[in-house]
Amino acid sequence: MKEATLIILAAGLGSRYGGLKQFDTFLPKQRTIMEYSLYDAYQAGFRHFVFVVKEENKTLVQNIVDRNEYPGSRFDYVNQQPYKDRKKPLGTAHALLCCEGKVKSRIGIINGDDFYGKEAFEKIYEALMCHVEDQQAIMIGYRLENTLSKYGGVSRGVCQHNDYHLSHIEECTGIQRVGDHIEDDQSRVFPFDAVISMNMWGFADSVFEDLPDYFDRFLKEEYSKNPEKAEFYLPTFFDQLMKDEKLAIDIIPTTSIWYGITYQEDKESVYEGLIALESRYESPLVSYDFVSGIAKSFQIQGEILSASPIASGNINDTYVIKTCKQRYLLQRINHTIFKDVDGLMANIHKIIDYLHGLNQTTLTLVATLEGKDYTCNDGCYYRMYKYIEDSFTYDNSVSKEAFYLTGRSFGQFFKTLSHFDPQQLNETIPNFHHTPKRYQQFEESLLKASSKRLEKAHDVIEELKKRENLSHVLYDLYENNEIPLRVCHNDTKLSNILMNKHTKEPICVIDFDTIMPGFIGFDYGDALRSGANHTREDDPCLDNVYFDFDMFKAFTRGFLETLKDQLWEKEIDSLVDGVKVIVYEQSLRFITDYLLMDPYYKIDYEDHNLVRAKNQLCLLQDIEKKESELRKFVQFSE
Repeated sequence: MKEATLIILAAGLGSRYGGLKQFDTFLPKQRTIMEYSLYDAYQAGFRHFVFVVKEENKTLVQNIVDRNEYPGSRFDYVNQQPYKDRKKPLGTAHALLCCEGKVKSRIGIINGDDFYGKEAFEKIYEALMCHVEDQQAIMIGYRLENTLSKYGGVSRGVCQHNDYHLSHIEECTGIQRVGDHIEDDQSRVFPFDAVISMNMWGFADSVFEDLPDYFDRFLKEEYSKNPEKAEFYLPTFFDQLMKDEKLAIDIIPTTSIWYGITYQEDKESVYEGLIALESRYESPLVSYDFVSGIAKSFQIQGEILSASPIASGNINDTYVIKTCKQRYLLQRINHTIFKDVDGLMANIHKIIDYLHGLNQTTLTLVATLEGKDYTCNDGCYYRMYKYIEDSFTYDNSVSKEAFYLTGRSFGQFFKTLSHFDPQQLNETIPNFHHTPKRYQQFEESLLKASSKRLEKAHDVIEELKKRENLSHVLYDLYENNEIPLRVCHNDTKLSNILMNKHTKEPICVIDFDTIMPGFIGFDYGDALRSGANHTREDDPCLDNVYFDFDMFKAFTRGFLETLKDQLWEKEIDSLVDGVKVIVYEQSLRFITDYLLMDPYYKIDYEDHNLVRAKNQLCLLQDIEKKESELRKFVQFSE
């Protein structure tokens, strides 16, 4: 099995900077730049790290490493001592030579005092595991505009290439922005997207076959002429290998922003850049080797390269599993909420099979090695989907155009499932939208609440009591056989629609966890409760709360565009009832939680749930004022 080692060069003196940059703890939480690189490299998949240090600095590096946990990793330290009587190290290629015997197979190398960015580490690790061979190396190429200092000229390796096949690197000095362009100290002008080497290389251990000979050549041709200043650089070494046709190097471009501190004044801009990324580095590194082990329980193709968490969704932990063949989504199912995992996965399997049978683009489950839809490990449940490439999701801050697409996507989804028997589905969250039961719980809370809270909530309570009939209006229609039971998604928000990265058009509806039997008015109402409220649901300023008619029209137009001819007459009539019922139900739930001393919804202050209940009641009252207008639009919407 291939192993990828990352060499981190940490023996430099930082002469222009005026100190040891790699050990400067000026960043958030007193971190060094090197710690950011270790974090990103670990998440990308690296588990073996070799630090090139000066003997007197070795303890400093070890202390930095020991401040954090990197489960399953190995750390080695190599001394790069000055050559003969010279004070400063002999260069980055000499540092690599010092690592001979410590590394094998596939090797990445970086500067210890540079910030390269998460994407760059992911790209170099994938290249090392999938593309690098004995005569084939790679270099991560940065845009020149992403590597400059505000405070003076910098030296950069400017790459010449043919369709990203590297042909030559020229070391240019004094590069900086001058007005609206970039030039060096020879007044040569460079394009903003010129490809730059920032000393992030990937190669095979076969380079050690030639490295000693090229070092000897350097000693004879360069060092002998200028023993105090001559340096044996990696770009020079790789350039010579290319000229001698011993190595081909492909450039892998990155859009990552490079941060470094050439000058003391650079500290401020580096700090500002990294503080903006701080949320990426707040979570402690967990053992992604463990996550990879779970992933291997499924029928995946290719060797696993990385397992990275993604901050998506509020219920399940999700990881992107990347192999040499493709990507997958591994999810830990929240067993606290979804207690019937068998029923949950049976629902998902049935819906996916049905959609695939109609040649619809949708999610694809990956079976376990035993052919099951999920696996259990130490009391936790996991499932896996194939990753749909070139896709993204919007957040829930919607424009009218995006809300129209939301309505259209869910309308098409329900039309496609219109002949699916909802009785086949399990109720994964019992009584999820059972409004009569919510009203019963509300009445019970009135008997248990403190007098103080009853007094504070008096007006809300009385208004909700007046509208008790809303709690059973949809159930009455169903009992009278005027509306049918249908497949309901129960989480009809914009972020549950996968969009095409290039066309910005919907690909498919996702997140089938709450798919259950229900009424179409529930899903229609749920989308509009959040999407057409002019403000957030806990805004204490009720003047801000109103039902946005334009957003309502956008969603309704999309929703009924393909679905209207599939709905029963009373279903269409009951859509606005669905909006009222869902808003009423949410107000009931908030006030019930408030009266019971807030056991369910997380609160930030004592009357938070009361504020939420008032907000939703205010929204309901505005819907009631506009009801005739809303119904008219639904009836005449095409």
